Amino acid sequence: MTNRFKHLLCFLLLFCLAGTLPAQDAFRKGAVVSLGPGLNTGGFFQGYGGYGRKTPKPALCFALDGRLGKAFSLGFMLATSSAALVVDPAYRRVTQPGNGSGAERLQVDARRTVLGLRALFHYLNREKTEFYSGVRVGVSFVRRSTHSGYYEYDLPPTNVLPGYHATIKPETNPFNAQLILFGARHYPLEFLGFGGELGLGAPYYLGLQVCFRLPSAEKHPNEYNQDR
Repeated sequence: MTNRFKHLLCFLLLFCLAGTLPAQDAFRKGAVVSLGPGLNTGGFFQGYGGYGRKTPKPALCFALDGRLGKAFSLGFMLATSSAALVVDPAYRRVTQPGNGSGAERLQVDARRTVLGLRALFHYLNREKTEFYSGVRVGVSFVRRSTHSGYYEYDLPPTNVLPGYHATIKPETNPFNAQLILFGARHYPLEFLGFGGELGLGAPYYLGLQVCFRLPSAEKHPNEYNQDR
């Protein structure tokens, strides 16, 4: 069992247990601030990431979500993460005849900042626990550097990949999107709680959060119970 699978399994078990709490007749219309780490795959090295060993570091994420109704909230997220890629051996790309390059150890360090808007769709409203899914769209600001200061390399073939000519771009600002498959928050205290999210896309596939409900949040009748 891989470590990633263990993380996902523990996350699902935790919030399945939280979901067994008895439902209440209220939800909160207001804002939630969340801050916490996230696990990512270090996807900063498109095209050549499979030729070496990646060492991603946890992302740090900040989000502010405004609850606009029983089933919908809108907010924004700011997140930063970093990773390193080591390819050994690698060969500098040369353009002048006779200027051959010997094998060397290539290390690429990268940092990504993600900024975007997100929409969350809530279900199973409870007094202390909430569940949601959603989507986030925005832009990434990726910065890369090499220890050698050189950015054109020939990478030898591996057991599964052919040889590759890598052009390492110092800066890219691609469009970025994330599908939030499942999220949950639980509040053991009135305004302070914890939560987590499973997602596809940057900045993380598993995020953990400390959540703070702003004091201005007020209780509103649960529309499900009004329809009964």
